Amino acid sequence: MFTTFISRTIQKKEPTENKKNTTIFELLLEQSDNKSPTTINEISNIDLVTINSKEIYITKKIDIPTSQIDYIFNLNREQFIYMLALMKNFCDSTNFLENKELFYTRFKIPKRSGGFRDLINPREDLKHLQKTLLDFMQNNLKILPHNSAHAFTKNRDAVTNAYTHINSKFLITMDIKDFFPSITKELLLHSLKNNAILSYPELSTFLQYLTEIATLDNVLPQGSPLSPFLSNIVLYEFDYELIEAMKNNIIPKYTYSRYADDICLSAKKLKDVQQTIDYIKNLLNNISKGQLNIKDSKTKVLKNTTRCYITGVKLNKDNHITFGHEKKTILKHELFNLMIAKEQGTATPEQVKETLGRIAWLHRIEPAYTDYLTNKYLKQFNSTAITLAGHFKPYL
Repeated sequence: MFTTFISRTIQKKEPTENKKNTTIFELLLEQSDNKSPTTINEISNIDLVTINSKEIYITKKIDIPTSQIDYIFNLNREQFIYMLALMKNFCDSTNFLENKELFYTRFKIPKRSGGFRDLINPREDLKHLQKTLLDFMQNNLKILPHNSAHAFTKNRDAVTNAYTHINSKFLITMDIKDFFPSITKELLLHSLKNNAILSYPELSTFLQYLTEIATLDNVLPQGSPLSPFLSNIVLYEFDYELIEAMKNNIIPKYTYSRYADDICLSAKKLKDVQQTIDYIKNLLNNISKGQLNIKDSKTKVLKNTTRCYITGVKLNKDNHITFGHEKKTILKHELFNLMIAKEQGTATPEQVKETLGRIAWLHRIEPAYTDYLTNKYLKQFNSTAITLAGHFKPYL
């Protein structure tokens, strides 16, 4: 099996030694009848202590010797124990496992395609724990998504996803059906165990608690800080195997990227389109043990001379990414109305936030046009310029 780690360099640091001043092993020893635990699974309740984080870069398990994996694991052993203690203490002190539902607020938001999307908001103490675990896995262990993934990862977004395909004339876009609700606790645990640094038998209890903290109703809930990151871990093997299939000429070579549940392939010439689509559907289904499937109604084959959008970004026939003429027209009207409302004193905080958010997105795609547009309206509405200039500045 393949891991979720992308090749990086390893910092050459010596493993930390157990010192006499308040190490976590001392605390464990005091609370376990003077018997030191032999594995991380032998954890009982402990007081919280501060442990210095260590930045470790890991490579694919198949590319590096076991001794280096052991080195990384041992260097992070205390942090693993600390995180397990945090999770166990939280579950024991709040009866979380027996009353998960009480730790979430459910609500719905409308979908663009119609209907509603179910979201949750974790209680503050649970959300804090989830963010702590996320920080540990991202910044201490340096667990990274596949290079093809552009959602939920630093320095990447929908714009970098679209930019990947600017030199192509044809696109194949696909959508994973019911993405987060289809990632079950069992599938998540299976994917976590396939990671090099998380595959140790010693971490079985750690992973059991992690999957409990991360799931609701036995699936990844939309709205949890952990869900986006963990979804990339679950799909790492799919990303890897799809690239390998192209390298080995099992299917034609396409430029491939994925933004959450949106799959995109592109090329200057189309070849064996249906074979490629069928292969992707079977690969996703097999790797996810039947949990993840392609939504056939959203599979499209596009040409860049037509209305061609990738994750909300338009790819035009000149191989440029653009906001799109229609969206620009709508935004100009919104900005004009905001200026009028500001002068009349009727602008609401929601109106300001929504319009400036769209301006920020426009600036991410077409900065020169955004500068032109905002400067034009700021000059036109001199009395409003002073009050709005502070709002514009963070977005430009």
